[in-house]
Amino acid sequence: MTVTQASAPIVRHAPIDVARLCLALVVVLGHGRFLEDIDPALFYGLVTTLGRLVVPFFLMVSGYFFLAGTRNGIGAWFANVAKLYLFWSAIYLPLVFLIEEMSVPKLGFYLIFGFAHLWYLPALAGGGLVLWLVRAWPPGRILRLALGLYLAGAAAQFALNHIVGTESLPHRNAWTVVPRNFLFMGFPFLAAGYVAAREGWAGRADGRWVAAAILALLPLFGLEQWANWRALGLSGITDIWLCVAPLAPLVFIAVLKLPLARAPRRLPGIAAAIYFVHPIFVFGLWEVTALGGTAVALISVALSLVSALLLVQANRIVGLVRRPGRREGRPGNGGSQPASL
Repeated sequence: MTVTQASAPIVRHAPIDVARLCLALVVVLGHGRFLEDIDPALFYGLVTTLGRLVVPFFLMVSGYFFLAGTRNGIGAWFANVAKLYLFWSAIYLPLVFLIEEMSVPKLGFYLIFGFAHLWYLPALAGGGLVLWLVRAWPPGRILRLALGLYLAGAAAQFALNHIVGTESLPHRNAWTVVPRNFLFMGFPFLAAGYVAAREGWAGRADGRWVAAAILALLPLFGLEQWANWRALGLSGITDIWLCVAPLAPLVFIAVLKLPLARAPRRLPGIAAAIYFVHPIFVFGLWEVTALGGTAVALISVALSLVSALLLVQANRIVGLVRRPGRREGRPGNGGSQPASL
């Protein structure tokens, strides 16, 4: 079966570009622990919770342009993600030896699943391979598989938090890959973006109904947040949220429908560079200063922005944070977007 792109107006990339930049900054604030030194509940409610939309949004962007990114086959797409992963792993793994006690098993774990924020890239790569295998399926079947896997990940996370108990887990960071991996997070949101492009969701959706649905879900999202906070505080594993399954695609469609025709051409590269480079500043400030989370987060935002601008300006490094392409085109037939962010 040949998969073709649904007939649709020319895609505006500007809203996606702006959203990715904003969400990349949210990641920096979250990892810097913005507001935690003022009020941990405020940090959790405003920063951590909002941050749970970031990775799903980034994955849906890659899924939305999956047909464009794989027009030369899955091999080139996968190689692009692998290149990003190997490059940034080569930068971060030496730093890990400075801030952690390292062993052969831990090093192997980081090489396979990614250190810190780099877990996103193995999840993206594996999720893309699964999506490639099912790309010709009817949309309903793809989405049912995606939702089933996401719920399976939620069940695994619930078991870790409430049955096993994260406080009893040795090497807790290793257990975070149980819910947040290519099968339970990577594929489901890649699939959502892919189906949104293939079926022309953005063009067919009524903006008023999308906004109404988002507003209706926000109280449920807040209730889920409150329940997690009361049960787990900041100690649990909370990468998968039930309300994110419908909320993230709705937010993605709402962004696509924003009336923004143009944005600076460098925004995609800047957003990607911020995401990849910011832990250098966050971890560095935590290690060598006694600053609180709010100061660490704000300084990291400033340093990450400057570094991102320099990275994008350096032509020899641009290809590692953004794959050049036409600014506009159909999501499955024309303009390209980076496979990473």
